[in-house]
This record gives sequence, C-alpha cells and structure tokens, in this order.
Amino acid sequence: MNNYILLPFIVAFIWGFSPIIFKYIINKDKTPTYLILFIQAIVYLFACLTYIIFWKQDVIHEDIYKHAKWIPLMSITSLMSIFVAQLLFLYTLEKGLHVNIVNIITALYPVVTVIFAYIILNETLTYRQILGFIITMIGITLLLYHD
Repeated sequence: MNNYILLPFIVAFIWGFSPIIFKYIINKDKTPTYLILFIQAIVYLFACLTYIIFWKQDVIHEDIYKHAKWIPLMSITSLMSIFVAQLLFLYTLEKGLHVNIVNIITALYPVVTVIFAYIILNETLTYRQILGFIITMIGITLLLYHD
C-alpha cells in the first residue's frame, strides 16, 4: 500500500469540516461572501509564498521557465477551481441552503473527474473501482432524495 494513502483522508476531513465553519460564520454574523473570499485569498497567497520562499526558492525561476507553456491553463483552472467554485459554494450557503445538501451536491464532482479522466487522460478503471463509484453515486442520490 502507498505510504501517502492517509493524505487524501486528511484532505477529505479538511474539506468536510471547512464548510461547517463557513456556514457557522455566515449564519452567526451575516458575514458577506466577498469577505470570506478575500480572507481566503490573503491566507492562500501568504501560505503559497511562504512555501515557495522556504522550500522551493532555489528552483522556482527554473520551473517557471521550464513550464511556462502551461501557465495560462493553470491560471484558468485555478480561477475556476479556487475562486469560481468557492464563490458559488459560499453564495449557496449565504442564500440559506443547508450545508449538508450543498456538500452532497458538490460531492458529485467525481462524476465529472471520472468522465474527463477517461476522455482526456485515457485513464481506465477496474471493475472494483467502477462498482465503488456506482455505489457512491447511489449513496449520494439516496441522501439527496429523502422525504
């Protein structure tokens, strides 16, 4: 088993807990979405710069030149995945949708990932992975369509 398998579980915990905090802040104080996004951007920028300065300072210039052709695609993808997705997510919370419903719906992103991984990256899935995927999608559907 891969030594890094615990990391996705940590990510899942962080991504699972963060919406609770955001919804709490929005409900308690009617904090506007733009302010949350602004604070996130500042923290994200600071964290990235700190990471680069302390751990990647010696290679950043070389890597920028080496991978410059991908910068536009990285920029567009980052804008969509970091800013637009987060803006829409926070907006739905601000408008009163329940965080559990919003998270269940956004948890459908693996469908998009699997489809595009197959189309663009030519990735294949084992039967066990397909079965797990189907069971997960059934579970999400059951959670969304309750009485």
